[in-house]
Amino acid sequence: MELNQKHLFEYHFRDEMKRLDLNKDKVCKQILSCSNPTLNTKLRNPGTLTVNDITKLNNAGFEINRIIYSLTNN
Repeated sequence: MELNQKHLFEYHFRDEMKRLDLNKDKVCKQILSCSNPTLNTKLRNPGTLTVNDITKLNNAGFEINRIIYSLTNN
């Protein structure tokens, strides 16, 4: 299955959620303090992630740098 560039961030983000045994509800409520629709928007448009969002995700164990690296080297 070939993913287009638009969906790659969401694919890698979901992979990280699996690795960390998290679901979207936990990410929304416990990490980012946002609603599910807001998280969906951020996953579809990763440019809307704030520095605060990225810091919270990194502190929760997400390897955001690995996601960004994989996107820039495809």
